[in-house]
Amino acid sequence: LDVVVTNSNGEVVTNLKREDFQVYEDKLPQVIQTFDPPPSTSANPPIHSTAELDRVEPDAPVNVIVLDEINTRFQDEAFARYSLKRFLDQQGNTLEHPTLLAAVDLNRLTLLSDYTTSRDDLLSALDRHFTTSPWHTEGRSWQVEEFNASFMALMEIAEATSGHPGHKSLLWIGRGFPRFDPSALSPPQSQTLRQVIEACANGLRDARASLYTVE
Repeated sequence: LDVVVTNSNGEVVTNLKREDFQVYEDKLPQVIQTFDPPPSTSANPPIHSTAELDRVEPDAPVNVIVLDEINTRFQDEAFARYSLKRFLDQQGNTLEHPTLLAAVDLNRLTLLSDYTTSRDDLLSALDRHFTTSPWHTEGRSWQVEEFNASFMALMEIAEATSGHPGHKSLLWIGRGFPRFDPSALSPPQSQTLRQVIEACANGLRDARASLYTVE
């Protein structure tokens, strides 16, 4: 659980200890096994790679931005890139948190930029990236392929970033995940689906990654 506590003036309180918190599940008090202090709020050093991040800021919270080219229609991908550029333009030259940029399609997960605090590095990587050509075929359902590729990408990201202990905000930019009717699945298929979702959720949790879908 990542917690932010503010006082009545909206200021963040950082001097709290384990005994200042109580955690309940189903109204039953739970034992807090570990308690980590918040990351330092001092000036952030420049970061330009994973190796530099692990050496200089090993516990720093990070952002992982993923362009979803699996579920997003080709005609919408340009708008997603435009929106991401506008967002980055508003952040200033130096980002508050080291940020990694990737893109994912049906075939692979592509690293566009390693962890960096440079806004211009991310914008340059975005400009160099060519989106995949349209693969959606009229009248053909790609839901199974989309679903499998989406979850495989999430698990790959979780595994690849798990070595960094800091919290990760995983921003999945696109049209969201494919919809389907679970009642149409057979019992074995339903069980497999449950196992895939659980494995993905556990992988993200173990990597300390919170998933946000941004349409």
